[in-house]
Amino acid sequence: MDSQALIFTSDGVDLPGSDISVISSDGKIFRVHKNNLACASITFADMLDVGGSMPGSGPEVKLVEPATVLARMLPFAYPRIISPYSIDFIADFHIAQALFKYQVQN
Repeated sequence: MDSQALIFTSDGVDLPGSDISVISSDGKIFRVHKNNLACASITFADMLDVGGSMPGSGPEVKLVEPATVLARMLPFAYPRIISPYSIDFIADFHIAQALFKYQVQN
């Protein structure tokens, strides 16, 4: 997979070959890969393992985090594509909370 093509924005993302849609609290859709989520996060792995999907979701997963947080958290499931970004302590705090909540490891 060409890492240059993987761009996460707060408008969402549609990755080639994606098999699950993660929907932010503000309705933005991030079409990503289950395997990447499961490998990066034991929490996602456990949620995806129970019946093959998260509760009430099927191929869609609704999370309580806004798109601005998911756009910065989800690239941790694709470790080779994390790009440098400016420091925003308030946003980084919310991203750190989400990384901790979903036990995302890089």
